[in-house]
Amino acid sequence: MNYYRCENPDCGFLAEEEPDVCPQCGDTFFLSVDEEELTGPDWVQLGNRAVDEERPTDALACYQQAAALDDMLGVTNLGWCLEAGIGVPADPRQAVVLYAQAAARDYMPALTNLGYCYAHGIGVARDDSKAVECFRKGRKTAFQGPVPAGEAYSRGLGVEQSDEEAARWYQSAAWLGYPAAQTELGRCLEFGTGLPQSIEQAVKWYRAAAENGNAPGQCCLGFLYESGQGVEQNWEEAVRWYRAAAEQDYPRALCNLAWCYEHSKGVEQDYPEAARLYLRAAEQDYPRGQLCMGFCCERGRGVPLDPSAAADWYRKAAEQEDEDAQCCMGFLYESGQGVEQSWEEAVRWYRAAAEQGLPRAQCNLAWCYEYGKGVPQDLEESYRLYRKAAEQGDARGLFCVARCFDYGRGVTQNSTEAVAWYQKAADAGSAAAMCDLGVCYERGEGVERDLSRAVSLYRQAAEAGNAAGQCNLGFLYERRGRGAELGGGGAVVPRCCGAGDAPCPVQPGLVL
Repeated sequence: MNYYRCENPDCGFLAEEEPDVCPQCGDTFFLSVDEEELTGPDWVQLGNRAVDEERPTDALACYQQAAALDDMLGVTNLGWCLEAGIGVPADPRQAVVLYAQAAARDYMPALTNLGYCYAHGIGVARDDSKAVECFRKGRKTAFQGPVPAGEAYSRGLGVEQSDEEAARWYQSAAWLGYPAAQTELGRCLEFGTGLPQSIEQAVKWYRAAAENGNAPGQCCLGFLYESGQGVEQNWEEAVRWYRAAAEQDYPRALCNLAWCYEHSKGVEQDYPEAARLYLRAAEQDYPRGQLCMGFCCERGRGVPLDPSAAADWYRKAAEQEDEDAQCCMGFLYESGQGVEQSWEEAVRWYRAAAEQGLPRAQCNLAWCYEYGKGVPQDLEESYRLYRKAAEQGDARGLFCVARCFDYGRGVTQNSTEAVAWYQKAADAGSAAAMCDLGVCYERGEGVERDLSRAVSLYRQAAEAGNAAGQCNLGFLYERRGRGAELGGGGAVVPRCCGAGDAPCPVQPGLVL
């Protein structure tokens, strides 16, 4: 029998039938390989895929082939098949024999599983001293089974970091029914970490973990229902799984369920219930829970309005390097809410969040440099920071870069560039950019004059609630006659700031 191997040397995907496109790397060229040429790792790869595709007998046969070629992972996986009854009646005693065979070669995965069998009396009499001996030999890392081994490879603890090896461990442990491994395997499949991405397979493993009562798995499944990935979008199902995990006090699920109560998704809106759930997460030192409790206290949402308490919660999350909380702390220091007003402290917290790449913080820090608040005025640094936010597609950053080009603040004045950036910002939903782009068309600055286009942009800005856009549209109606067709020449209208050519400061604010 012939097999087909992807020609990409960094891929090595092996298939029993020649595919049109490699599902792992997207290559389209394959080499024909005789069965006799297959290596132990090749048979392991085929066995793993057979298990994924629920072909247990084929998986067993592949692992037997790998074991016959003296592949230690093949021997170990064959042991897993016997322990879990994959393709063969379960025989834990024979599984222990196979684990011991590979462990005698100091193969760390087999040592780990053999230690786990000794620790739990699976296929052998329980013997804690032998279990500890196996764990110590296994790279002197205190693994207690395949799930910690996967984590060790994932984080590089005592072994060389390898997403692929971690995924193999999670896969093997998931087949054995370990709920934590089923969740981790789901994450590997959801994000394509160590395995080809497959949302459908991720759903399968998250569901297996969730139905086994694993809180992280329940939360992950809830999120897929929330986002409609791999399943039909369903807020009620999302809430059901978030609630199951929240009842186990899993902090991420507590926050997700709280958000659903806060925004009336799958449940009736209930601010006090949202605040209660956020508090349960916050009391576990979970940064997102602390951040959201700060927001509740700042806005009086579900709890009494208390800026001082908001500052306390934001600070706790900020000190755990949560960039949103750092930005919120900066805003409280800027505005003097719950803390003594201090531009220097505002800048310190904005900088901390900006260095983590948060666009809102980059814009807020840029604004401080632009207007000399808490730092010496530096228009070039201001432009640099606005540009960093803009390059992440942030609407405010895009708008502010346009203003820099429009007024020559930190860069050489260039009306054509300003128009290009205003357009990007308008496309990203900035009503202020719609208004200023309308001014460019009204005046013919950086673009050919087009009054009808200006009117269209003012109208878009006005309908989005932008006061300057409403004013400019009204001004044109006033000059041309209410109800009259707007076209041809017209009076020049002011920009959104409404006076002179000074740019409008975009005041930093808390946006969650």
